[in-house]
Amino acid sequence: MLGVLYGATSGDSRALLTVLRRSFPDAVEFVERAARAGERGEVVHSWLGRACPPPEPGFHSHGDVRARGRFTRNFVVQATAAEWALCVLAELRRRLATAPDGRDGELVFFQHDEVVVHTRNADAAAAHIEASVGAATRLMFGDTAVRFPMSTDVRLPTPTVSPSPRSRGSSAPVNCPPQAGSSVVFSSIRM
Repeated sequence: MLGVLYGATSGDSRALLTVLRRSFPDAVEFVERAARAGERGEVVHSWLGRACPPPEPGFHSHGDVRARGRFTRNFVVQATAAEWALCVLAELRRRLATAPDGRDGELVFFQHDEVVVHTRNADAAAAHIEASVGAATRLMFGDTAVRFPMSTDVRLPTPTVSPSPRSRGSSAPVNCPPQAGSSVVFSSIRM
């Protein structure tokens, strides 16, 4: 699917592109317009208005015009996804910080398409993630039929080894046991 969004049109991608054009014509046209604009040397913008870098002067004469189109197609997708993720994180941080007992979780890590929350209440943390996804989607895209499903996985933390604070500069490990009763909630976008 990502290959199609980034311009792949051969093999299995061709059939999928037909389905996507039929199911999501606005989204496909959005990325295709971005690619055409990039090929002309134009600057494109994310959903919230962040601009991509302009091409090098004279890129038409010495650059790959199609590569610029692939870059701008990718830019509108990735930059908009990053903006949406920032909205999810802001709402999740707000929810976790204002939880009545303060034990619903602490945002620990976010990368690419995954949120990791350390918590003593996995059900509450998962509910906060789901609510944050809905709030971010409404904030960015209004009342849309498009959904951003998140899969959630709860895991008990395992002891880890990390450098001892007392031995900075040394690689001497120290055992860092998990807190009793804690768990980690992983949530990522389902494609």
